[in-house]
Amino acid sequence: MSTKKLFIPVFLLSVFVFASCSKKSDDNGQNQQNQQQNNQNQQQIVDPNNQNQQQNNQNQNNNNGQQQVVDPYEGWQTHRNDELGLEFKYPKEYVFDDKSSVKNIAFDFRKNTNDFFIVKLKKGEPIEFYLDTVANSETTIDGVSANIYKLPEGYCDGPGCSPSLVVVNSYKDGTNYAIEFFGTKELDDEKKLILSSFKFL
Repeated sequence: MSTKKLFIPVFLLSVFVFASCSKKSDDNGQNQQNQQQNNQNQQQIVDPNNQNQQQNNQNQNNNNGQQQVVDPYEGWQTHRNDELGLEFKYPKEYVFDDKSSVKNIAFDFRKNTNDFFIVKLKKGEPIEFYLDTVANSETTIDGVSANIYKLPEGYCDGPGCSPSLVVVNSYKDGTNYAIEFFGTKELDDEKKLILSSFKFL
């Protein structure tokens, strides 16, 4: 075989190998370019759920900065007596009844037979005992000191005993202001709100 005849197949094989390598190199370059483009696209994609969560967090922070004030006395009634110089609020479920007499002033606010409170006003000296009971603790009514008397077994005077009760008595300008809470052994949140609403006019 002549040298010239061998040269032609060898030359064609070299061209074929070179073309194959060039194509593979181009394909690798294209693949790298496509991968970079995909990475950029993935970075640009925004998770809508995550975006909504961020918005909710922002709204919550705004709400925390502007908290709405809830009136604890919403829907309550107001009892005001300018002559006696007294005002307070009570739940609408309580029915008012004036139990005053010539000697004593008494306002009855009754939810039911065993759940009611009575506001009594009596002029005279400050009292140390209430219904033969010594004070258990102290509090204030509209900034005026008051004693708390607890009668967990009620008050027995005569043939029967009253329901358990807690009495809060304050003395101001020669008058004892007593609030008798019947049907309870402790002042719950509702009764504390009633006490907190008391104002001396």
